Amino acid sequence: LQLFSFSKVTDLDQSPEVSAHARAVVQILGTVVEGLDHIDALIPTLHSLARTHLKLGVLVEHFPIMGESLLWTLEQHLGPKRAWNHYVKEAWIKAWSVVQLVMQNAMTMRTKVVLPSPSPELSREKVRKLVQESWALAEKDLDANGVKFFM
Repeated sequence: LQLFSFSKVTDLDQSPEVSAHARAVVQILGTVVEGLDHIDALIPTLHSLARTHLKLGVLVEHFPIMGESLLWTLEQHLGPKRAWNHYVKEAWIKAWSVVQLVMQNAMTMRTKVVLPSPSPELSREKVRKLVQESWALAEKDLDANGVKFFM
């Protein structure tokens, strides 16, 4: 929690600030998941988000930590529903790597974005499908899942 402006909040579950930020995180993740069909159209949104986070003191070094938090949150929610497995995890890792790459490029003023190549095991279409299907299950409880991201 040291990465965020509300790092001194002692009771995350009861904090209006954390709850509001969690809802915003979950909403933008929903936008990203929906946009996986058209990654190029997502780039301006992710660039804007990167600039906002840069102003708030987020560093490119924070992205792996945020990615781990995202994976943990999804696993906590989807695991009991038997909707979390190796393939879903790998799909989310690939999707997050695209988000991370685009945002890091914007934060470091790189203009060329080279998206990672699909692996033979998980094509871009399979990644999109797994991420979108698992997100459909995870996004139903926005407040609880969003706050878990910060725990």
